[in-house]
Amino acid sequence: TVNIDNYIIDVSQAFLDISKYSRDELIGQHHSIIRHPDMAATIYEKMWETIHSGVSWKGELKCLAKDGSAFWVDVVMEPDHDEHGNVIGCTSIRHDISDKKRIEKLSETDHLTGLFNRAKIDTFFNLEMQKFHRYKQHVSVVMCDVDNFKTVNDMYGHQLGDNVLIEVARVLSSNIREVDIVGRWGGEEFMIICPSQDIEGAMALAEKLRMCIAASEFPELGKVTASFGVTTSKIDEDETRESIVKRADEALYIAKQLGRDRVIHC
Repeated sequence: TVNIDNYIIDVSQAFLDISKYSRDELIGQHHSIIRHPDMAATIYEKMWETIHSGVSWKGELKCLAKDGSAFWVDVVMEPDHDEHGNVIGCTSIRHDISDKKRIEKLSETDHLTGLFNRAKIDTFFNLEMQKFHRYKQHVSVVMCDVDNFKTVNDMYGHQLGDNVLIEVARVLSSNIREVDIVGRWGGEEFMIICPSQDIEGAMALAEKLRMCIAASEFPELGKVTASFGVTTSKIDEDETRESIVKRADEALYIAKQLGRDRVIHC
């Protein structure tokens, strides 16, 4: 339970157990003490706006435990009123859904790189295609393929090859926009979906990623390069997910044929 200023005034033993705090450590603290940095501020703004207007709020929240670990809760928050009907705080009922979230993550994550797997990328791609057809918002696709990867595996072994994929995945995920989606498309190939991005922006992103990979150090290998194929949706044509991927693949093929370590668009 929190008051109108979002300070905790009561807490259940069940919540103490999952948050790893004692009652004394939470009572009197601002609700933000359990807010996980992964949760966007807008979610909490909407939540408190809803409560303060006298309406209940339901949702899932990623929270921060005392020891720095994360846990997920399914939350129903009901506003509390005084005798005059004014909102004076809220009472929330929370159910621990951390195990459910872990299972969800496993089902959508590539086990080696930690990026989204192909099935999850397909899901995101379908959503972006719906937006494209409804609102004519461009969606661009960047395909990335590690150069000479078979040679790395053959000469140095699969363990070193796996390390290369892990590092490339780290570089990609660290250098894209917050709205972009990156995943492992298969083997040594990665896909980046860029919502509301034109071809110039997607080309600039691909070139940035190419340079970042080329500048990275790979133990025992020294340098590794990657080739990129880029395309964007065409508003005047009957675009499908398959047609966009085909063009990106064609661009990637050309990049390989022209000598690798380059960005080509179709």
